[in-house]
Amino acid sequence: MNGVCSSMLANYLGKLRCPEVSKEIIEHKLCTKGTVAKLLQPYVVSPEDCKDVLSLIDYLMAKKSISFDSISIPEAETFLQYFQEEIKSYSQQHIDILKKLPLYEKHSGKLTSLYSYKKCHLLSGSFPEVPNGLWKKCSCVFLSPKHHLQLLLQGIGASAIDVFDVYKMYIFPNFQILSNQYRVAHLKYIRDTLMPYHLNSEQQEHIIRILSSVELIPSEDGTLKRVDYFFDPKNKVFMEMEDKCYHLPKEFADDYRWGNFLERLGLKTTVTKSLFLQYVNRVATSAIRCTSAALKPILCKSKLLAGELNNNNDLRTPDTFQEISKIKFIPSARVRHDLCDIHPPFLREGTDVVPFICYNGNISEQHVELAWTSCFLLPQWAIPTRHEYIRKKTVDLHQYLGISDKQSLDSVINHCQNICDRMAKQNCPETEDSVPRKTRETLSSVLIEIYKYLQQNINNTPLKTRLSNTPLVLVDNGKMLVRANQLAYKLGPLPSDALQPYMYTPPRALGQYDALFQQLGTEENATFQQYAHVLTSIKERCKDNIMDPNEKKKALLATKALFYYLSDIQCKNNTESVNRLYLPSTTDKLKLSTELYYGSKHLIHRIGQSEYDFILPLTECGCDVTKENMSVNLLPEKNRPKDVGKVVSEKISLHAKPCIAESCDYICHFKEMLSSEELALALKRIIRYQQGPKFLDTSRKDQIARLKTKLRIHCMKKLETMMYNPAKEEYIDGSEKQQQIFMSESEDGFDLYLNHGDIPGEVRLLGKLVRKLNMVISWQLKDCSIVQTLLSKGVEHFEEILSEDYHIPEYDHIEGVKENETSPGKPVPEDIVHLLNDDPINTFRAGEVVALRKSIQEADGAESESGEYVFAEVIAVLDLHTDSDDTLGLKRKYKVNTGGSEPVEVSCNDLFKFKRPEEPKPKDLEVYTGAGENNESEARAREDISLADAKSKIKKTLEAAFKLTADERKKVIRRLYKQWHPDKNLENKNIATAAFQFLQQEITRLESGKPDMESYSRFYEEWNSEAHRHRQQHETYQNHYHRHRNRHHRSSSSYSYVPPSFCTTTPNPREARVWFRQAEQDLQSANNDLNVDNPSYNWVCFKVHQAVEKALKAAKYSIDGKPKHDSTSLLSLAYAIQTHSSCPPGLDEETSMLDKLGCDFSNTRYPRHHLIPSESYKKQQAEDAVKVASRMLKHIKDFIGIQKF
Repeated sequence: MNGVCSSMLANYLGKLRCPEVSKEIIEHKLCTKGTVAKLLQPYVVSPEDCKDVLSLIDYLMAKKSISFDSISIPEAETFLQYFQEEIKSYSQQHIDILKKLPLYEKHSGKLTSLYSYKKCHLLSGSFPEVPNGLWKKCSCVFLSPKHHLQLLLQGIGASAIDVFDVYKMYIFPNFQILSNQYRVAHLKYIRDTLMPYHLNSEQQEHIIRILSSVELIPSEDGTLKRVDYFFDPKNKVFMEMEDKCYHLPKEFADDYRWGNFLERLGLKTTVTKSLFLQYVNRVATSAIRCTSAALKPILCKSKLLAGELNNNNDLRTPDTFQEISKIKFIPSARVRHDLCDIHPPFLREGTDVVPFICYNGNISEQHVELAWTSCFLLPQWAIPTRHEYIRKKTVDLHQYLGISDKQSLDSVINHCQNICDRMAKQNCPETEDSVPRKTRETLSSVLIEIYKYLQQNINNTPLKTRLSNTPLVLVDNGKMLVRANQLAYKLGPLPSDALQPYMYTPPRALGQYDALFQQLGTEENATFQQYAHVLTSIKERCKDNIMDPNEKKKALLATKALFYYLSDIQCKNNTESVNRLYLPSTTDKLKLSTELYYGSKHLIHRIGQSEYDFILPLTECGCDVTKENMSVNLLPEKNRPKDVGKVVSEKISLHAKPCIAESCDYICHFKEMLSSEELALALKRIIRYQQGPKFLDTSRKDQIARLKTKLRIHCMKKLETMMYNPAKEEYIDGSEKQQQIFMSESEDGFDLYLNHGDIPGEVRLLGKLVRKLNMVISWQLKDCSIVQTLLSKGVEHFEEILSEDYHIPEYDHIEGVKENETSPGKPVPEDIVHLLNDDPINTFRAGEVVALRKSIQEADGAESESGEYVFAEVIAVLDLHTDSDDTLGLKRKYKVNTGGSEPVEVSCNDLFKFKRPEEPKPKDLEVYTGAGENNESEARAREDISLADAKSKIKKTLEAAFKLTADERKKVIRRLYKQWHPDKNLENKNIATAAFQFLQQEITRLESGKPDMESYSRFYEEWNSEAHRHRQQHETYQNHYHRHRNRHHRSSSSYSYVPPSFCTTTPNPREARVWFRQAEQDLQSANNDLNVDNPSYNWVCFKVHQAVEKALKAAKYSIDGKPKHDSTSLLSLAYAIQTHSSCPPGLDEETSMLDKLGCDFSNTRYPRHHLIPSESYKKQQAEDAVKVASRMLKHIKDFIGIQKF
C-alpha cells in the first residue's frame, strides 16, 4: 500500500479508536534500531496486511472497544476498497468478518452491517419507503451498487436486484402487514412510476396477476379485501344494487387516477351478464313481496337495470336477452286515468300495487288502447333498442326478448270483450246517460282503434266465433253498445227504427268498418236469427210475465218480420242455427215455440183453448195470411209449434153405437171388396203404372197386403168421434162430432168404422174411403181417382176398367233369381229345389255354382232328414287319385266357398248341379240346351234309357256306396232313391217305376249281408214325401216357366247353370229349430217357477209369453224365413202363420186364450191400474197359461217337423 493510503488507513483506524504504536519514536527513545520492530511484531498489526487488520477490527469489535459512528460513507468505502485488495485470498472467516463491518451503504444512504441479513442485494432504482420491520422480517438488505467495490460485494454474496423483483419477492408477499399509508404509497408508485416507465408488458401483467390475488384494500369493517371484492361506485347500477360494504373506499373512488389501475386488478366497473341476471332476479323476487309503500326503490332499480340492458354492449347479445326474457323485473306501464275510467288495467281492479312483468309475450305501452285490459304493457323506457350488429349481421334482439311488435289478435279480442261487456252494462236506451261525455268520447276513440286492428285481421277464424256475441258497436249517438249481429241495413217490411233498442241500422260514421261488422254478423237484410234474438231479448226482460204494451208491440213486429223473412223462398235455408225460438201466445206472453200449439180453426174450436197454449194468430201480428204459404209451417221443424191435431187423437165416442146386425149386407160388401185378391192386384198394377216398375219392392207389396191382413172393418149405427187427451187419458168435453167414415191405427193393424147406410157407392163416402186405404198402404197412390172408380163397381169389372178405360198394363208378378242372390251362403229358393240333380255320379269344376245340402241338428242331436240347401262355389277338387277302387268318384272331396271367412271341405255327395226346366213341346219353339261337357249327366237323365242300363247303373252305384262310411252311404242311397222315384220321372214313368223297384230290392239284398246295419226302409216314407212335394213344385214351376221363359236370368258361365226362381220367400229351417229350442227352454223355466216356494206368477206368465212368441217366430221361419222380429203381440204373430195350409188347427183360439190369461210382453212387468204385476196375477192363471202354451208348442213342433224343405 502506498504511503498516502497507509496514512489514510491509519487515520481511519484512529477514528475507530484503534491504538497506534510509532516505531520511530520508540527507537528514538530507546536509541535502538530494528530491535523494537522485532519485539513488537507479535503484538501489533501492520496496515499493509489486510487480513491482520480484519482480525484486529474483529477483536476490537468483540471487546466493544471500537466504534464506527464517526466513519463517513467515503471513509467506509475507502475501508472496503482497502479490504477488496485481497478479497480472493480471504477465507470464509475473513468474509464473515467483512460482513460484520458496518461499512456498507444501504439503498437508503445509511451504513449497515451485513452480518444479520440472510440476503444482500444491490438495488438499482428506487421505491417508496417501507417499515424497517419488513426487511428484518425478510432478513434482507438492499445496498447501493458501487462499481469500484464490485469485487468485494461479489465476494460477500451480494446479488443485483431491480425494483420489480423487490416487489415480487418481498413487498407483495408482505403487503398485508403494511400500514394503509405504506400500501397506498406503494400502489401509487406502482401505478404512476413503476408500471408506466420501468416495466415491460409481460412484467406489468405479472404485477397485475399478483396484485389481483393480494388483499390490499380495506373494506368497511377494516379487513383487507382483494380488489375484485369491490364495485365501482361511479356505476349507478352498483351504487343501487350492491351494499355499501362492497363499494370501493372513498380515497380510491374519488381519485379518478385509480380507475383503470384498479379495474385491471379486478375492480367491477361494468355490469356483466352473470351480475345482471343476479340483479334482475333480485328485483323480481323483491317485487313479489312488494307493497305500494316499498315500491319506489324497486322501481328505481328496475329503471337502472333496463337502462343498463340498453347501454351495455356486453349484455346486448341474443343469449342474454333470451335468458332474461321471462324474468319479471319490469313494472307494468301505468294506464291513463281516462282509460281506467272505462275499464281497470289488466289484473289491477281494486289494487294500487304495480305488477312486475317480463319482456316475453308483452308489448309496448304505445299499444295501450288495444290492450290495457287484456295484458300487461311494457313501459317505453324499459324497451331496449331493437337491432344490434353482431358478427357482420343485424340481429333483431326483440325477437329474443319475446317482445311483440303489435298486439296479438287473441289479446285484442279479449280486450274488446272486456271493455265492451263492462260498458254495455251502462247502456241507457230509455234513461239519461250516466256515463260522462268525456268517457264516451274516449270509448269511441278506443273502439275506432280496435275496429282498425280487427279489420286488418278480418279473415282470421277466431274473429267471428269469439266476437259475434260481443256488444262492440256504438249506436244511438254513443249511448248504446250492441252486437254486430244486432245490426241490419234493412228490416224487411219494418221501418229502420222499428225494433230499437233490440236491433239497429249500422251508424253511417262507422261505414268504413262495414266489412268487419258484416263478418261479425251484420246483415244486409235482417235474418231469421236476428228476429229470433229480438224475441229472446224481450223474453229475458219480461220473463214469464205478461208483456207490457211496448214489449208486445216490439214482439209482434219481430214476429211479423220473421214470417215475412220465411215466406221468401230464398231465405229458407238459413234457419237451422236457432235452437230456441220464442213466439207470442194468445195469453200475451212469450212462450217457447215448441211449447205452443197451432191447428185449424175448426179443430181449435172443437178442442177449446183451455187445454193448450196456442200461438197468437199471424193476422194479429200484422201478417197477411192471404199471401201464399204464409203459415206456421214456414218455421223450421225443430222450432215449429206442435200441431194440436197430432197431439190429441180422435177416437170413437163413448156414445157411438155399433150396428145391431152382426153381419149386415152393408159391411159385408166392403169387407169382401177390400180384402179381395183382385183389389190387391189392381193396386199393384196402378202403383207400378204411376210410380214405375222399380218402385214396387217387397216392402211396398207387404204394405198392400195389409188390406187383407191388417184392416178390420166395423159398421156403426151411430158413428160419433171425440177428441182424446192422451196426457190426461180422458176425452175432451164438447168435442163430439158425427162422422161418415173413421179409421184408427194400432200396433196390430187398422180399424175402419163406417156409418151404416143404404148406398155403398156414394161418391163422397168412396172418396173418403180411398184416402183411408191409401193411408193403410203408406200413401203409395199418386192419384186415388182410379181406385175410387173401381170401388164404385164390382171386383168382376176391375180388369176391364184398368185395361180398357185406363189402359194400365197387366202386372207381371213373376221375377227371376238375380245374380247376387246366388252368392255363396244364400239359401236356394224353395221352388227350384226340385231341379237339383240327384244323380250321385257327378263331376264339379272350380268356379262352378252348385247347391250344398247342409244337415240340420234337432234338439236331441239327431240330424233332420229335411236339411237345407244353400248356394256354394267350387274352389278346388281334392283327392283325385287317393283310391283306385273309387271308379265312380263317390269318395271325392271338394273345397267350396259357402260365404264364410274360410273355405270348407265337403263330400261330393253333398253337392248338386241344377237341371234345366223342361222346354215347351211345340217344334217351332227353339229350346236352349246349354251346351257343355258338364251337362252330360243332365242329358243322360233326360234321354230314354233301357231298363237294363238303368239297373246296371243302380247296381254299380249301390255296390260302391256300401263300401263307404255309414253317413256317405246314406247320402248316396238317398240321392238314388230320389233320382229314380216315379214322381220325379213323369216322362219315363214306366222305366223309372221298374228301376225304382229294383233299387229297393238291391238295397234290401245288400242290407241282408250286413245284419248289424239298420234298414234304410225306415227313411222311405220321408223320402217319398219329399219326392211327392217335388212333383207338386215341378208342376207349379213349369207353368210359371213356360209363361215367362224369355224373362228369366241365365248364367253367363258355360258350365254353371242356375234356373230362375219365381218365389218371393225362402224358408229357413235351421233358424226355425234354433228359435224353437229356445222356446222350449223358456217354457221349461216357466214350469220350474211354478214348483218353487212363493213363485212370482207374473214372471211365469211372462216366460210363457216369451216361449210362445219364439215358437210362433220359429214357425214363420219354417214358412218363409221372415218373422216379425219387432212384434211381441202373440195375436199378430199367430195371424201371420194362419194363412198357411198346414197351420195347426185351433192356433188362433189358443192364442186368444193366452191373451185373456194376461200373457203380455208389458203387462207382466209394469204396474197398471195402481197394481203391480205380482198383485194382478194368480196361481190358477199361471197354471192355465203353462198348459195352453205346452199344447201350442207341441202343435208348432209338429208343424215345423212336417215342413219338408
